[in-house]
Amino acid sequence: MTGNPTDAEDLAQEAFLQLFRKIATFRGESAFSTWLHRMTVNVVLMQLRKKSLPVVSLEETADGRRTRRSAMWEQKICDWPARLTASS
Repeated sequence: MTGNPTDAEDLAQEAFLQLFRKIATFRGESAFSTWLHRMTVNVVLMQLRKKSLPVVSLEETADGRRTRRSAMWEQKICDWPARLTASS
């Protein structure tokens, strides 16, 4: 589920810690393995929700290159102080 063995190992440890904390809440209405599986999946899902989404610049296209328009505006913004001093 994580796509990373190191993250999976960390989450397996977290799942066993969660098992230790929550074993008293096991009611026996289902198989222990089913309860443990559900708890482990919940640990992983909570971790995936905590991960932040990657930040993508609005000036970049899907393949990571700047668009011509963003480069043009960037140039105008950079030249702006020079044009102010030249016209005064």
